[in-house]
Amino acid sequence: MIAAGQQRIKSSMPEVYKTIQRHAEKDARVWRLVRMGLAGRPGCFWATEAGQVAGTPFTKLSRMVEVSRLISRMGCAHVCIIAGHGDLGAN
Repeated sequence: MIAAGQQRIKSSMPEVYKTIQRHAEKDARVWRLVRMGLAGRPGCFWATEAGQVAGTPFTKLSRMVEVSRLISRMGCAHVCIIAGHGDLGAN
């Protein structure tokens, strides 16, 4: 499951992959969070790009409803949420 998710990100979600790499350069824990999200643990990593989805949704994120609405309304090209990397509120 984790390996398949990582492969899907690398092959079908190039902007998400770039975002993960950018954060991983500054924080070595990022790939661990990605793997945890791919394994089904909520609150670690979730992403979408070009109809592909990877990770597990955040369930306790204070602004997740707002983020979901923006994704729907604006037609975002990609979204990549990694725990502790951004300003979406406490997990």
